[in-house]
Amino acid sequence: MDGTQPIRATVTVRSDPARAFELFTAQMGKWWPLESYSRAVNEFEHEDVGISELMFEARMGGSILERMTDGRVLPWAEVLVWQPPRRVVLAWRPHSLPEPPTELEVTFAARGDGTSIEVEHRGWERLSEQFRAGLYEIYERGWPFTLECLAPGLRTTSYTLRTLPSPPVIGSAPPPPPDVPQAATRRGGFAGMASAVPCPPAH
Repeated sequence: MDGTQPIRATVTVRSDPARAFELFTAQMGKWWPLESYSRAVNEFEHEDVGISELMFEARMGGSILERMTDGRVLPWAEVLVWQPPRRVVLAWRPHSLPEPPTELEVTFAARGDGTSIEVEHRGWERLSEQFRAGLYEIYERGWPFTLECLAPGLRTTSYTLRTLPSPPVIGSAPPPPPDVPQAATRRGGFAGMASAVPCPPAH
């Protein structure tokens, strides 16, 4: 695998698409594992600051914003496509480095008595090779963990991870990420986290 193929992760929950869409977007701050994946943790771990709020501006052109306890507001992403309750596409750039955003598409499809939520993280080829090294594997392992944090609020039935064009890999909690090159560590894109901490309590 060359580290440029789209990463896909899927979770199936016992909920209707509208509720799942709302939780993933407007209520992201309730379930996202900020102690594992956030700019405050990754970029400012040696400063006496924390995270006070994660905001998802649920509209076309809106942003995902991380507010820190010292008042600084750090952008993560911009909404490129807004089609509730079926689809949202984001320009994903949770860092301040001179690298272009990748693209994150999340779709919500009714499946029997539940909803399939699929994340596709693509556009890796846009990044410099040095920045992409290690970061790709962090996200490959991070998305299943992140979806596990979303699922308690909706009751999970199953989830899978697959990196195109490989077949699906079924699993539970992701293994710890491997050692990452220093170029990727603590430089953006949540690359500085070596392991995940428990998800926040379900709301």
